Amino acid sequence: RISTLFSQVGRWWRALGAGGDADSDADRAALEAYGALVYVCVLPPLRLALTNEWRVAESAEAIELLTVWRPLLPETLLSELLDSQVVPRLDAELEEWSHKPSAPIGSVAEVSHKPSPDRWLLPWAPLLPPAALRELVPKLRHKLLSALSDFDAADEAASGEARALILPWRETLEPSVWRTLFLRGVIPKLHAAIAAIEVNPANQQLAPIRAVLGWSEVLPADALAKLLLSGFFPKWLATLQAWLAQRADFEQVSLWYRGWKRELQERAPGLLAHDG
Repeated sequence: RISTLFSQVGRWWRALGAGGDADSDADRAALEAYGALVYVCVLPPLRLALTNEWRVAESAEAIELLTVWRPLLPETLLSELLDSQVVPRLDAELEEWSHKPSAPIGSVAEVSHKPSPDRWLLPWAPLLPPAALRELVPKLRHKLLSALSDFDAADEAASGEARALILPWRETLEPSVWRTLFLRGVIPKLHAAIAAIEVNPANQQLAPIRAVLGWSEVLPADALAKLLLSGFFPKWLATLQAWLAQRADFEQVSLWYRGWKRELQERAPGLLAHDG
């Protein structure tokens, strides 16, 4: 039915000459007539389709539907449709969404959960008016921070999942919101993970530092360098000094040094180029 209606509306659009600017009374009358036809004949089945067939967590078909109709819908009617049928349901889904139904991110006990918002909210961004998306940002920020509150920054899998949760939003969120996510949700976790790392040449556990270095793909080099210079390298240098103060095997010391340098080169190459 909607495909037939789409063809019919296209004919109305061309017949009324409603595709141009309203520079004259006749143009304005054509646009008003076209808008009235769309309001009466097109919006009801679109509303019905969104109400009865759209599951928010599976938005691809609904987005495709409105993307196809968008060129033929007057901007005011499209905004009305989005404001009344789409935004409230996105808001409700965001209200119910939780990344951690029963266990922290990356834990063995973690169970399946609803898809993350980047799967069903982010694809709507090209269609939503900027004001509508801005209305959803405070709740989105709160939900992402809540999810980040339980991730273990010393665990590589958990850190990878936390990055996957927030990274899709980097180009969409305003810089101030993106910065808040890191200052409140990530940096304190990394600081604690770095503080807990033990530097032990005899039995070095690399997983925690590798989990931290994994954030180099998201964090600016100066921010990660600041964390490591304040929390990790003083311990690393103290260990090196204590080792050299003994009758050290310099070949072993050299291997240890080169091993750490290789870790940085492979996992956070920007750090070695950082001069701060």
